Amino acid sequence: MRKTSRATTMAETDREGTVAAAGQRAPASRTGAVGSVPPEAGGRRLPRTVGWATAAWAAAVACGVTETAMAVGGMVASGGDVPWAGLALRLVVYASAALLVLRFACGGQWARIALAVALGFVGLGTLLVPVATAVPDGGAVLAAMGYEAHGPAYLVVRVTHIVSVLTAWVLSFTPAANRYFRRSRGPSGV
Repeated sequence: MRKTSRATTMAETDREGTVAAAGQRAPASRTGAVGSVPPEAGGRRLPRTVGWATAAWAAAVACGVTETAMAVGGMVASGGDVPWAGLALRLVVYASAALLVLRFACGGQWARIALAVALGFVGLGTLLVPVATAVPDGGAVLAAMGYEAHGPAYLVVRVTHIVSVLTAWVLSFTPAANRYFRRSRGPSGV
């Protein structure tokens, strides 16, 4: 065993790019899996693509929450009523999505599928259908994305939301992610 300095043990990296936790030696990896080790993952390393997908799913949820806050803030500022039922529904959706993201990071295959369908297909559809229907009718794309109603900051959040979902969707099904989720299925099948 080679002697290492404190600086190299804090972020030790092997030839495949596996980073060890502070003070631990990075084990050799045959799968190319890298990243942090969630406690629920049984000590397995999180592939970099799954880590990035987790961050992208989390960013998408955060963008949804931000869009909602901006829209409700605009309604309140203009003297409108708060749509409490719609707000309660969104709260349930965002809380559920956040829990799915956490389970996804821990290797839940069902969470990966649920995120891909709920946020990747249905959620992305709700973001893109207004744009797609505005274009053939001669409508403005920026208006369909909320720019006219909520301003440029909302537009930036909406574009970030769309990019986050697309990025997460792609990264969730890379070969490294597929191996991670296949190995994560334990005796309980979750």
